[in-house]
Amino acid sequence: MSPGEMFLRLVNLAAAGNALILAVLAVRLILRRAPRRILCLLWAVVAARLLLPVSVESPVSLVPSAETFPVERIFSSERVIAMDRDSMHIDTGFDALNGDMLDESLMPGTASMVWLGSEMFGLIWIAGTVGLLVYSLVSTLRLRRRVSTAVLSEPGVRRSENVETPFVMGLFHPVIYLPFTMREEDIPCVLAHERAHIAREDHIWKLLGFLILSVYWFDPLLWLAWVLFCRDLELACDEHVTRGMGLADRQSYSEALLNCAVLKSTFTAPPAFGEVGVKRRVKAVMNMKKPARWLVLLSVLAVAVSAVCFLTDPVRSKPEQDHDTREVYGLAVLEKK
Repeated sequence: MSPGEMFLRLVNLAAAGNALILAVLAVRLILRRAPRRILCLLWAVVAARLLLPVSVESPVSLVPSAETFPVERIFSSERVIAMDRDSMHIDTGFDALNGDMLDESLMPGTASMVWLGSEMFGLIWIAGTVGLLVYSLVSTLRLRRRVSTAVLSEPGVRRSENVETPFVMGLFHPVIYLPFTMREEDIPCVLAHERAHIAREDHIWKLLGFLILSVYWFDPLLWLAWVLFCRDLELACDEHVTRGMGLADRQSYSEALLNCAVLKSTFTAPPAFGEVGVKRRVKAVMNMKKPARWLVLLSVLAVAVSAVCFLTDPVRSKPEQDHDTREVYGLAVLEKK
């Protein structure tokens, strides 16, 4: 598979994923008081949509188009360079856009131009993905070198003079790192938060999310989804820790958030405690109430409906292929006698 073909296939997957991301944004807005641990499952549905190379067809699918660009036609081994515009039919999933407006805008040879352009963008895409992964790897190695002298404080917890904010690092054996400059009264709240991250395996989900972002870096909506995903993870973790806390304990937790937020952070990976959406997190912690049962059920229903409607593709119609159409596509068809 050439870089151009791989890139166009990813563009098709991203187009379907974008429809789901827009739906998730709407659900987050409507159910903003729902438990974050349930809303985080919506981002798992987005990840599944972007990772699955194939999908089943369903009459209830809300994906506009299963294949925006006709990859098989453009990269067919029997493709003819002199294709005319009819062989480059773009399916946006909206009939108003698929009609004469798009067809008339495509000049003869458009398919060949798309083929050449996709090959060029495919190489750029590979360079961008490799660049992001290399940058992340180098940042992580530099951070590991900085904490190599960290002192063991208790099992799974180390303290270092070379870090400014607490964070978790490690995939299979995660370790919590705390700065020596941290206030002692803030440590219990911070450890509770970071241990909740580990128990929820957020460090693994965040790594998976970053890998998906590195592949789909060309999609602006994926960057927005990444930011909101990180915020939802932090809010869900705050809910996990502060559930059942009294007002005084929640005040202490919020104070720890604020104290860690004002500390200067000089590294970019991994995200640290108190680094993401602190104002909103403090407000959520102080106003925390047990969600109504109907809201929990509605949130679970929203996740289930999103999975059914966006992890499936719309049923494709089978257009008639007459002799003229086969000639336009440059396909050699043997007529049965």
